[in-house]
Amino acid sequence: MDKVEAKELVFLRALSEMREALPLIGKTTKAYKYKYSALENICEAWEPVFHEHGFMLRQSVISGLNGEFDVVCTKLTHLETGLSEESSITLPVTSDYQAMGSGITYYKRYGLVALGKQVVGEDFDGLKSQKELDSGEKAEPKPKRSSKSKKKAEEPGPHLAYREFLKDVKDVKAIEAFYQKNRTELQKLKESSEATYDACIAEFRARKTELQNPVLN
Repeated sequence: MDKVEAKELVFLRALSEMREALPLIGKTTKAYKYKYSALENICEAWEPVFHEHGFMLRQSVISGLNGEFDVVCTKLTHLETGLSEESSITLPVTSDYQAMGSGITYYKRYGLVALGKQVVGEDFDGLKSQKELDSGEKAEPKPKRSSKSKKKAEEPGPHLAYREFLKDVKDVKAIEAFYQKNRTELQKLKESSEATYDACIAEFRARKTELQNPVLN
């Protein structure tokens, strides 16, 4: 094995170990008819893991072909080897600067997920209602609840990702495999909040029982 191959092997091993260590991210930010994982939430959870495994995250926007497109680039560089994993996508240039800024954030989020780990939950965050697509109108907001009826929003965390998984899973074996793969994260959750951990385990058991006895549901 020559030096180049050895260097690439070190990089690939570090990349694999880093991805395995990334915590699951649930879609906790609400928008019209869907939820998504905000860029700042993903960065807050993942950047310490990048640093721990010797990776540096860089996200940039550069001018593309004839000024008609910009390129949103996300790059993870392994500091020991100098090798990088990169994801990029083109974004049409527009005079609507607010829409342009939203588009850049949107593509940064998807570029980061492409290099890291898929978020938990169905991927509906790019969708709009047909009414909005046809007319450009925004749907009327729902009436706000009184302050007395509002519930305190749950803090972001792995328990929300587990809940999203349990909502979508259709197979008992998939639940068991998911549980085994995330036992370390669950133990960390128990150490930080035993009540939340107990609630997660109860939900795992309830969903498993539900799938094992479909006739009863």
